[in-house]
Amino acid sequence: MIRDDFRLFFCIFAIKYCIITTIVNETDMVTQSEAALEQGLIKTLQDMSYEYVKIEEETNLDQNFKTQLEKHNKKELARHGRTSFTDSEFEKIKIHLEGGTRFEKAKKLRDLFPLELETGERVWVEFLNRQQWCQNEFQVSNQITVEGRKKCRYDVTILINGLPLVQIELKKRGVELKQAYNQIQRYHKTSFHGLFDYIQLFVISNGVNTRYFANNPNSGYKFTFNWTDAENVPFNDLSKFALFFFDKCTLGKMISKYIVLHEGDKCLMVLRPYQYYAVEKILDRVQNSNKNGYIWHTTGAGKTLTSFKAAQLVSEIDGIDKVMFVVDRHDLDTQTQSEYEAFEPGAVDGTDNTYELIKRLSGKSKIIITTIQKLNCAVTRDAYNKHLQDVKNQKVVMIFDECHRSHFGDCHKNIVGFFKNLQIFGFTGTPIFSENAKGEHTTAEVFGECLHRYLIKDAIADENVLGFLVEYYQGQGDVDLMEEQRMKEIAQFILNNFNKSTYDGDFNALFAVQSVPMLLKYYDIFKSLHPKIRIGAVFTYAANESQDDDNTGMNNGFIDNTVTSDKLQTIMDDYNNMYGTAFTTDNFSAYYDDINLRMKKKRADMEPLDLLLVVGMFLTGFDAKKLNTLYVDKNLEYHGLLQAFSRTNRVLNEKKRFGKVVCFRNLKDNVDRAIKLFSNTDAPEALGFVLRKPFADVKKDLDELCQNFKARYPDMASIDKLQSEYDKRNFILAFRDIIRKHSEIQVYEEWNADDSSLVMTEQEYNDYRSKYLDMTMGFIQDDEDDKNDDNGKENEGMAHEDPTADIDDIDFCLELLHSDVINVAYILELIEDLNPASDDYQMKRQNIIDTMIKDPAMRNKAKLIDHFIRDNVDNDQAGFVKSKVDGKMDLESRLTTYVTQARAHAVTSLATEVGVSQDALIKYVQEYDYLHREKPEILQKAIKEKKGLRFLQRIHLKESLILKLRKIIETFSWEKNMSEELQQKLRTQLWTVANTLRGNMSASDFMYFTLGFIFYKYLSEKIEMCIDAELEEDGSNFKEAWASNEEELKEELKKFCMNELGYFIEPEYLYSSVIEAINRKENILPQLERSLKKIEDSTIGHDSEEDFGGLFSDIDLASPKLGKTAEDKNNLISEVLIALDGIDFGLNEASDIDILGDAYEYMIGQFAAGAGKKAGEFYTPQEVSQILADIVTTGKTRLKNVYDPTCGSGSLLLRTARNGKADLIYGQEKNPTTFNLARMNMLLHGVKFSDFDIENGDTLEDDAFPEEQFDAVVANPPFSAAWSAAEKFNNDDRFSKAGVLAPKSKADYAFILHMIHHLNEGGTMACVAPHGVLFRGASEGKIRRFLIEKKNYIDAIIGLPANIFYGTSIPTCIIVVKKCRKDDDNILFIDASKEFEKIKTQNKLRPEHIKKIVDTYRERKEIEKYSHLATLQEVADNDYNLNIPRYVDTFEEEEPIDIHAVMKEIKDLEAKRADLDKQIDVYLKELGLVE
Repeated sequence: MIRDDFRLFFCIFAIKYCIITTIVNETDMVTQSEAALEQGLIKTLQDMSYEYVKIEEETNLDQNFKTQLEKHNKKELARHGRTSFTDSEFEKIKIHLEGGTRFEKAKKLRDLFPLELETGERVWVEFLNRQQWCQNEFQVSNQITVEGRKKCRYDVTILINGLPLVQIELKKRGVELKQAYNQIQRYHKTSFHGLFDYIQLFVISNGVNTRYFANNPNSGYKFTFNWTDAENVPFNDLSKFALFFFDKCTLGKMISKYIVLHEGDKCLMVLRPYQYYAVEKILDRVQNSNKNGYIWHTTGAGKTLTSFKAAQLVSEIDGIDKVMFVVDRHDLDTQTQSEYEAFEPGAVDGTDNTYELIKRLSGKSKIIITTIQKLNCAVTRDAYNKHLQDVKNQKVVMIFDECHRSHFGDCHKNIVGFFKNLQIFGFTGTPIFSENAKGEHTTAEVFGECLHRYLIKDAIADENVLGFLVEYYQGQGDVDLMEEQRMKEIAQFILNNFNKSTYDGDFNALFAVQSVPMLLKYYDIFKSLHPKIRIGAVFTYAANESQDDDNTGMNNGFIDNTVTSDKLQTIMDDYNNMYGTAFTTDNFSAYYDDINLRMKKKRADMEPLDLLLVVGMFLTGFDAKKLNTLYVDKNLEYHGLLQAFSRTNRVLNEKKRFGKVVCFRNLKDNVDRAIKLFSNTDAPEALGFVLRKPFADVKKDLDELCQNFKARYPDMASIDKLQSEYDKRNFILAFRDIIRKHSEIQVYEEWNADDSSLVMTEQEYNDYRSKYLDMTMGFIQDDEDDKNDDNGKENEGMAHEDPTADIDDIDFCLELLHSDVINVAYILELIEDLNPASDDYQMKRQNIIDTMIKDPAMRNKAKLIDHFIRDNVDNDQAGFVKSKVDGKMDLESRLTTYVTQARAHAVTSLATEVGVSQDALIKYVQEYDYLHREKPEILQKAIKEKKGLRFLQRIHLKESLILKLRKIIETFSWEKNMSEELQQKLRTQLWTVANTLRGNMSASDFMYFTLGFIFYKYLSEKIEMCIDAELEEDGSNFKEAWASNEEELKEELKKFCMNELGYFIEPEYLYSSVIEAINRKENILPQLERSLKKIEDSTIGHDSEEDFGGLFSDIDLASPKLGKTAEDKNNLISEVLIALDGIDFGLNEASDIDILGDAYEYMIGQFAAGAGKKAGEFYTPQEVSQILADIVTTGKTRLKNVYDPTCGSGSLLLRTARNGKADLIYGQEKNPTTFNLARMNMLLHGVKFSDFDIENGDTLEDDAFPEEQFDAVVANPPFSAAWSAAEKFNNDDRFSKAGVLAPKSKADYAFILHMIHHLNEGGTMACVAPHGVLFRGASEGKIRRFLIEKKNYIDAIIGLPANIFYGTSIPTCIIVVKKCRKDDDNILFIDASKEFEKIKTQNKLRPEHIKKIVDTYRERKEIEKYSHLATLQEVADNDYNLNIPRYVDTFEEEEPIDIHAVMKEIKDLEAKRADLDKQIDVYLKELGLVE
């Protein structure tokens, strides 16, 4: 019976395992389905501690909302003796939430609701905890069905406190991401209502591209954003995006703090990543120091929104009295004021009355927006500043907009000098550096360090701003710049080309000139030419206060004695006549505002201005998306130049692809210097990134393309002769490149379609274009059945490649063929909507197939779906209709079954068609399912059995089969399994070899030889396997190719290996070559020594040099430990190499099965077990490594990086990186021998040389990564080792904050502080330490108190059993540290010291012991005599002593003894003994032994 129960349990376990494996591995399918993507995301979120909840419809949604809301408000309910809302109370909450627009509902979400209970009491219901954003309830659900105008099922929904606040729309890989956006737009029209109106954020993904955006249906696709890290590296992959963006604290913070409610447009906005990081940097600085700083975000990147959000959040920090947002008065125009008001209603001081500012400063206003000029007036004049004496000493934070200008002159000095407790921050797109300071202060000198950068090259790459097309007009040569004929020529040029530049007036232009006299002259010239466009001008005739003018040429020439208000009035009169206005110089600001509005082209009731002449105004701080051209007759440089150019590069639509600048002076050197300076690089490629190529280069590119094209296709007749799809495809690809280049060149001023020097005339271009369009449309509309049924036309085994293999990758004029969102779920919906009895059935049925054929991702499934409809609808109309009526329609299950059967049929048909073994093809596909890689040797063997084929025919047949089988695999989805059998086998073989051959040599000595030789064999086999695979199609291999005289081939092979593997080994130095020498009975030591050195030398001068240099330095082939004589040494080494050669390292197995790496780590552990005390230098037992890795990856599905400052052999690092799927691995190791071991360990585990950085050195004395911070930090540092504790460390940021250094004799806390310094804000650190760190006093006690009382960093203390580390029996503990703990977080104490298994002389943790530790930590639960959650006050009461017995009582009380019961028991026993004595006497008498 027990055996039967066990069998049942085992079966259930196996089924569960298979299901989990299916879900996990679905993410690795050839063509990942949307369902697989969805399940993978849900699993990721569950791993991040999201609760999965099944919600099928809105009724379930309401019930779940009630439950979660009660849970979230449990403290408030408990104050009234309640745990839940009654139905009528919950109905009031629902009614409150129902009314209002989407914008008003976003406000409700952030407000408290005063709910009157049935008892008459009032409860303040909170829907979102905005202050402690981590402390919300996070859930995930999928396929929620909502019925509006249409019934819709949403992919994945994230619920916070029961409300659906984040909606995720997924599309399978290969589908355009914009389709997911369009799907959401349809949901807005058809189904979003009720609680779904509370969605704050949308996320869209097709697996490889992922973007997020606010719930604002009118914003457009261009306002969807990638998430990035602080260095602007994007997280496009869904899994990586989820890891960072869906981290509960990050998501909670984004919704609570970084969604902006725009009062002006009544809409939601969300900050881009670079805006988020900038604000976070400012908040961190305000909260943790008095230092200043500035943000460098390129012009056009949304600095206003960023700086306002910073101001808002800073104002919420305790201890901040005032936050002032300071702008230049020239930037605070009417339009800008309204934009500021939209972010912070009532905060703008837009009047000229300084008393208004005084009133705000001395009153309760916390956020104040004013100009630097008015603020200067307020602090310098006694009549005003006497009212500011209280404010003078308050904590004030000032944020300066366009701070590259604001810190010039006395205004800035006066303001900073007045306020005594002031902290300042600046925002600029063009900082002042020494290069462009012209003797003035730099931005860093005034504001401190740059806190965050988002450069112009970043913004262009992210499509947040456009690049520039800069053209230089070549005039009549060296003439006077004010010469009338020159100016008239320029004016005429502008008028002649204006429509071309502005797309017939869709856009407008600025003309920046050197001085006011020049402006006036140009204005008169334009008037004399009787322009058909509307031209205006603006300048100030008063002295400009800003010294910025002299430094950049921005406003040079403002002051001129000949300029009077009369001349400006003449221009204003022309303006008044043109627009029916009545502006005069007395109301200049109104004139300025009117021009501003007309240039922005925002109001339909205002005729726009086409061309505006300026000297300095409008060249900075002016944002107009409809402005696309800047004409320049002005000397500009550095920030003045980039600011002026940036007026043109705002993103608007597809038509506006760049900002166009036409220079009438030679500014090329100035432009290049400015671009390099503000791209933060001297690299020439920065210019190419920001600036478009000159016309001559683009024309040359186009001519070369056309020349090559016409050599292949000289006329239309040559196109008509193309027959095969392969040839047609090549034509399409070739001409597509010409289309792109032709489109690019047309925007240049120098472009002339009738240019006789063009290789392809405009007429020829249009003729080829017609052929291109006809041919691409023909491809799309071809019947897929014809393609699939054409197999018999191919000569058996002779096709070099599938002629349609790449056809799906061709861009078939997508704008003409744009279709709806296409995926399997969409197709199933269309099928389910079919009605076989309707008149339009055949039309709708054909529409489904046509839709699929037109979609590149679905085209190869069209025939499959056609047959599926035939079998399930056409041939079973009654059953189909009945299942719809009964609600039992399960098309997805039917399709899954059909697809499985169809795949089997396709494989069988292919086997019959080509005449090879069906079993072989089935095995090939199964092996692919199993290993997720192709195994052509299976086909090769089957083809050899096919008689009568020559060598070339066999090769071609194999290639053809692989292509066709790929096609089959791509059409279906398969699962992938993994096996550990080979891993275990290899472990055993390797250890047997090493342990048998080492003889009397110590384990630690022999270890480096054996592991080094394993590594050498691995490198040899790896390079041979890679090159053989590359040369397989050429019928060659590595050794044959190297023996040839083809030097170019050899050089390419070497280059390939250096790029892919990081090293190179010539065939004569391969492991296999050394084995051949052993078989010839040669002395192999010299050859072996050269081989190992050759590997290291091959990396010199390459990126991998640091990772391979000195790797084999510990293999001393002359060591006496290997034998007395050279022959003894040679024999021993030869035996080891021969023994290793007989072991299959499994390199041909799936790349994701870490077979050899696992075995290598196993051997390190085995050597460590026999190495005694030395093992502590290089190895952390796997059981302890697992605990540390599980702890630091808790709540995380993917780590950016992981770090071990004392990494030893790297085993702990590798386990942590594997657990956390870390992208990058960092480590430092002091011992050079162990350092080599760690690098070998990384490479053997398949970690690419570019993905790890292991450094050799003393971590404490010489930190290898001083600027880095890490998601996870783990370590097992040397216990109580000595260190210098030198005086210099008192000024080292790692240790100085604690106020005292760790003692010289015990470096434990030095390592701990070092690790904390390198831990990022959201990361976790876990470190092994001796128990003494928990209770030792003196300086260690002070550091311990600092970490608890001042920082609240200690998250958990875990006591481990004694004697679990090799070479030491002292008891140890694990210290867990987090920086993001909340004020009321407890410290978890776990006493696991008594839970272990004793094996010989060593104690060992079993899986159940490890699980108990990790589960207790993750659940933070109290278990009697095992764990305790201690409050910070409790720890303080214990004088910050962390000794575990103070918190976890493990004392086992003895049971009390009942003396009376014991006495009675003794008497009973004595009576029984007396009876037994009598019986014995009887027996003895019977035997005659006694009388």
